Amino acid sequence: MKPAIHVAVGNLNIDIYAYVQSPLSKGDVSLVNEMLIAPGGAAANYAVAAASMGHRSILLAHTGMLANKLDILDTLRSKGVDTNWLIIHDDVMPGMVYVIVEPDGERTMVKYIGANSLLSGVEVERLIELGSFQVIHFASVKPDVVSKACSILHRARIKPPYASYDPGGSVIRNSASRVVSLIETENCIDILSLNLMEAKTLTAITNVTSLNELMERIDNLKALLVRLGAKGACLFTQDQGVFHVEAYKPPKVVDTTGAGDVFNGVFNAFFVESGDIELALRAASIAAGLKVMEYGAQQCPSRHVVEEVIKRGKQPRVGRGCPHKL
Repeated sequence: MKPAIHVAVGNLNIDIYAYVQSPLSKGDVSLVNEMLIAPGGAAANYAVAAASMGHRSILLAHTGMLANKLDILDTLRSKGVDTNWLIIHDDVMPGMVYVIVEPDGERTMVKYIGANSLLSGVEVERLIELGSFQVIHFASVKPDVVSKACSILHRARIKPPYASYDPGGSVIRNSASRVVSLIETENCIDILSLNLMEAKTLTAITNVTSLNELMERIDNLKALLVRLGAKGACLFTQDQGVFHVEAYKPPKVVDTTGAGDVFNGVFNAFFVESGDIELALRAASIAAGLKVMEYGAQQCPSRHVVEEVIKRGKQPRVGRGCPHKL
């Protein structure tokens, strides 16, 4: 089967990591065990994950020349990401994120949006020359950007078979009602991906008592994925019910940054290939579990490694229903 083409729309950042020796509180000073400068941003992380599964991966984002000078783009290319569609500005600072990672792998982030603020959705006009592609993923972008991009693709009569959207915490906190309105009124997103806190915010602002009820209300949405960290993930679908996958338990956790993006990328890659929800959930759980054992946001395991875990019979179980109250 020919590998699918994924287009990731969203942020590209320069991530600066500090792995501290002890948890921090206000006014504390902690020594740093390890420092790292690497590519980041939810869309870039997704693009790496899709490429790691053997698919063609295109990143559509804005950045500045500093990203080139720090070899950020070379690093992305070395991981299989097509950076030819990036918009690189001479006089704009790229997005930057300072990531403080504590000994248990949990992290605190300080973000500078930079060139990412220029993303409007019109960038998808560049895809018209590409012709067809199988997946478009919007990562940590405002619903207005998604709406604009969907309108342009619709006018160009380009409808990728599969579109996913992970708004991210900041967008959900500030624009949750607009996210719901986008999905209710525009038939352009197939799967919405959230973490637990984002899902709770969405149910609160829509006055529903459960995500099952939310899915009944938003019939344009084919699936809702809720990532639960150490409790796995639940997938609510319109036509096949609810699935739960256990978390793949790694022997150690050093950095959880980007695990959700890895889950999204690997799930999409396996699902568009096979249409098998259970296989896609297992593969995504394995990849996200292996990722947290490594420093940085883009340490997605290879497809070979994920498939070896499945072959050894150590894959996480998938069941029906969601055992966690959502």
